[in-house]
Order: sequence, then structure tokens, then C-alpha cells
Amino acid sequence: MPIFDSNHGTARVPGSGGAGSEVRIAGLEVTVKQGPGAGATAALAGASLIVGSGAGCDLKLADPAVAPQHLVLSISSEGIQAEDLASVSGTWMGAARIRSAQVASGALITVGKTVLDVRASTRRLLAMRSSRTRLGGLVGSSTPMQEIYGLVEPLARTDLPLMVVGEPGAGKRTLARALHDAGARRGRPFVVMDCRGAGTGALAQLAEVRGGTLLVHEIGALDAPLQLPLLRALETRQLNVSGDHVTLDLRVVASSSQELAPLADQGRVRSDLLYRLGAVTIWLPPLAERRGDIPALIEHFIRAHRDRSGPRRPLPPHQLEELASRAWPGNVRELERAVQSLLDTPR
Repeated sequence: MPIFDSNHGTARVPGSGGAGSEVRIAGLEVTVKQGPGAGATAALAGASLIVGSGAGCDLKLADPAVAPQHLVLSISSEGIQAEDLASVSGTWMGAARIRSAQVASGALITVGKTVLDVRASTRRLLAMRSSRTRLGGLVGSSTPMQEIYGLVEPLARTDLPLMVVGEPGAGKRTLARALHDAGARRGRPFVVMDCRGAGTGALAQLAEVRGGTLLVHEIGALDAPLQLPLLRALETRQLNVSGDHVTLDLRVVASSSQELAPLADQGRVRSDLLYRLGAVTIWLPPLAERRGDIPALIEHFIRAHRDRSGPRRPLPPHQLEELASRAWPGNVRELERAVQSLLDTPR
């Protein structure tokens, strides 16, 4: 299985000779062809591109006939999706008024007195294998981890939606936090919406992000009635909280312990929601596939325990050898708990 891939219509392109790997991500560009502000452009940078006359729109139009939030454009598995946001003047293609439609690259869409040229584009990210031995709370110098570090660093400079897939305990939440801390949103909230047992009030957590990063943790466990409201909130960047309309400013990372395709095929998660959440997917390997990282992880957990609880006698060599030899089906989380238990046991 590859370490990373693009979910938006293109695959990982392996590098050669140490040149790294290029990840191509399907996107779109919008240009004002006619009307106020002719020549202005905007490109898809996240899950959606919003056109309107209000503040916060990706393409802000000085057209009095355009609503504050008029049109949302996004990429789906079928192509470019255009959806009118209940505007008064409407969204038009020729003489046809559209509310939600798939449009071809090069389509001309009219909003108010403005004609937009909408075209498919490709965004490229070059991921170099890093020489790091850790990134945030991620620890390890194995090839899979250094490939992940090399992708996380350029991704952190974008707001592209990211999906992290890995076994329970592999470190999905840690990777999401490392991405947040490496980007421009560091210092702002990092909010985890755990989909396991999430109730109807779970979406209110989106309003708590306030310019930071939202982790939609274990997306496969999200109840069906919450999936469409989450999708709409992410696309429009608007949320109704107790009757108040909140404008969302956030970067979204999602995680799953299960393969994504079966989740959609079985109808457990909306395919359009998975698509919006996964411009790029990173597969986090289980500890069994990077056993060479175990000594560094043990040392990391010992140091963290010492920082929290003060000095402790070092673990004897036979315990270190036993820790390094075990299978660890619970992955990094199980290893961490074992190290903590040994350190807390009087000797």
C-alpha cells in the first residue's frame, strides 16, 4: 500500500533518484470573464470555492446583484459541482437557471451581472523524503515515516483537506496535530470531533475551531443524520448554532481506522463527504511495519514520562529487549501504555 495518494482524481507519482514524489491534486480556477472586476481570478484551495459579494468569499464580486454568498464550487468524483446558495437573482448557464449541477471545464456561469469562466486545474505538491527523525509527536526514522514527514511539511503550508488512515493506535491523531503545529494555523485551536458516539450537538464543535484545525476523528463512525449537515457546513463554511449563523474558518483533517472504499460502498459514509475530506490521503503504517522505530519510541516515552513525573530509575536492559521484541497489535498506543506501566511500577 502506498504511503500517500490523491483522492481527487490523480494518483501518486513516484520520484526517482532522490528527487521526491509529485502529488497531483485536481482543482479548479474561476475567472471573471464579464462584469464588474473582469479579469479577477480565484483558485480552489480547500474543500470548496465560494463566490459572492460578502467578506470571506474566495472570489468577492463588486456586483450588487450578487448575494453575499451566492455560489459554491467544488470538485467531486464526477467533475466540477456548482451549487446556488439560495440566491435571489439565481445562478445561470445560458438560459437555464441551476440550483445544483455538474458542469464541464470551461463552462460559463452567470451570477448577477457577472459571467464566470470555470475551469479544471491541477495543483502539484512535491514531497521529498525527509531526513527528520521526528515531527511533532511523530517519532521514527524508518523510510515510511520519513516519507510521511516529507509530505506533511508541504501539506502544512496549504489548507487542503487531509484524510489519515491507519490501524487503531497507529498515531492518526498525533499526525493531525503535527500537521496543525507545522502550519500557519498553529497557536489556534486544535479541536477533535470524535465521531464515535457523536450526538446531534457534535457539529457545534466546528464553531470552536476559530481559525485552527478540526480533526474529524473516525469518520466511519459518524451517524448518517450528521453527515449531510457536516458536508454542507464544510462546503459553505456556515453553521447554524442555536439560531445564530457562524462563519467558519478552519482547516479539516479526517481520520479512519478502516479502508475508505468499503465505507462508501456499504453506504456507511456518504461518498461525497469522503471525497471532500480527502484531497490527499496518508496511510499511517502499523508499528509491525516499522519495528526499527521501536527503540526511539521507547526513549521518547521515557523522556515524556520523566518530564511529567520527575526522574525515575532507568528500565533495565531485559525490559527494553522485551519491549523491542513484542508484536504490539495495539501499535504505538499500546507500546506507550506498556512503557508508562513499567515506569510507574516500583522497583
